[in-house]
Amino acid sequence: MQHLLKKSFIVFILFILIASISVGEESTPKLNNHLKDQNLATTEKNNQIKKIPSEEELLFPISNLFQNISFSMYYDEKSNQFLPKDNLPSQTSESSHPLQEKNITTTLQLASVGDIMCHNTQYISARKTSTNGTYDFSSCFDPIKSYISSADVAIGNLETTFSGKEKKYSSYPAFNTPEQLGTTLKDIGFDILATANNHSLDKRNYGIIHTLDTLDNLAIKHTGTFRNKEERDALLIETIKDIKMAFMSYTYGTNGIPIPKENPSAINIINKEEMLKDIKKAKDNQVDVIIFSLHFGQEYQRKQNKHQEELVNFLFENGVDIVLGGHPHVIQPAKMKEVTTIDGEKKNCFVIYSQGNLVADQKRKYTYSGLITLLDITKNLETNQTEITNVSFVPTWVDKSSTKRGLDFRILPVEKAITDYEEKKDPLLSSRDYKRLKEVLIETKAQIF
Repeated sequence: MQHLLKKSFIVFILFILIASISVGEESTPKLNNHLKDQNLATTEKNNQIKKIPSEEELLFPISNLFQNISFSMYYDEKSNQFLPKDNLPSQTSESSHPLQEKNITTTLQLASVGDIMCHNTQYISARKTSTNGTYDFSSCFDPIKSYISSADVAIGNLETTFSGKEKKYSSYPAFNTPEQLGTTLKDIGFDILATANNHSLDKRNYGIIHTLDTLDNLAIKHTGTFRNKEERDALLIETIKDIKMAFMSYTYGTNGIPIPKENPSAINIINKEEMLKDIKKAKDNQVDVIIFSLHFGQEYQRKQNKHQEELVNFLFENGVDIVLGGHPHVIQPAKMKEVTTIDGEKKNCFVIYSQGNLVADQKRKYTYSGLITLLDITKNLETNQTEITNVSFVPTWVDKSSTKRGLDFRILPVEKAITDYEEKKDPLLSSRDYKRLKEVLIETKAQIF
C-alpha cells in the first residue's frame, strides 16, 4: 500500500512539472524578460558570491503562471466547499484573482433632510447677501453642500411655496418664497423634494401649480402635490445604480384650507386606503425600495405619538421600507424595525419620525436643530434582495449671526462647527454659539442613538 502511495505521489509530481514546463514555454514576454535580466545579472557577477533570491523574485514566475490558468472551480462560502464553475473566464489582470467572486451587489447612498422653511427674516437676509438685487440663499446652504451633493439621491421636505413675486413674498402663516431658494437647493444637490405638507395650499391651487412649474424648470423631481389626476396617478419611480425606488409623500392636513374644487388631486392627504393603492402600484412596478415622506405628528414634541407609530407599522407591514418624517420642527427618534409583512417576508425597515428643521427661523428651543440622514441601500443582483446596510446622521444647527449686512443664516454641521470654533476657523461663531453647539450635539445623540 505504501509503495502504491509513493508511486502515485511521484506520478503527481511529474504531472505538475510537465504542466509547469508547458505553461513556462508559453509564458508572457514579461516573464521571459525577467528571466533574461536574471541571466545578465548572473553573468556580470560571475566573480561575486551569489546572493539569495528575494521573495519577490521567487514568487514572480508563480504569479505569472497563475494569471494564465483558467480555473473551473470556485469557493462557495455558504456551503464551505469548492464548486464547479464551467464558464469562469480566464483572469489576465494583475489585480484580479481567479478565485475572486464577481461583484454581485450594488449600493447607493440616500441623503434625507427635514423641513426646509423660509421665514421673512431668511429671505430678507438672502436679498442683502445678493450682489444683483435679487435673492441668494447659497451662503446659508454651502456648509452642508458636500453631504447633499455626494449622495446618489437626496430628498428634502419643501415646506413653503414658490408662488412668484406677483403674489408677494410672505412668511407665516401663508408662505411664499423667492424661487431662488429652489435654485440653491438644485445647486447643492437635491434631486427630489416632497411637497405634501400643511403649507402646500398656502397660495391655493395657483401656488401648487407655480411651485411645481418652478421645480420642473429646475429639473428637481417632486411628489406629494399635483396639477391634475394624471400626475397624481403616476408614481415617482427612480432607478439609480440598478436599484429601483418609489417615492411618495403624504400630509396629515393643510391647516384647514380646503382642497381646490378645480383640482381634487392637488395633494396627498394621509389615508390608508389611498396609501395601499400606491403601495400596490409600486409593487406592480417591481420596485426594490418603497420610500414614504410623511408630514405628521405633533409640533414641537420631541417624541412620536401613538398615531405615528401605528401608521408607520401599518406601512411597514404592507411593504414600505423607509419612512422619513417631518412637521414637528424638532428631532424625533429613529429606529430600525424588524418586520414581518402581510406577505410573510421578514425584513428590516427604517423610520425617523421627524428630522427636525433643516432651516427655519422659529423661536422655540430645539427648532434650530436638524439632521441629515444618510442611508446606504444595497441590492444583491443575483437574488434581487435589497436591504438597508448602513444608517448614519449628520446633526445640523442653524446659526444666526449679526453682520454689517444684517442677519446671516447658515446651516452648520454641528461637529465640524465645534472643531472650527476651537481652531478659530469661523469668526462668526461666538462663545455662546459654541456652548449651544455642544448642547445640540448631546441632545441630538440622546434623541437618535
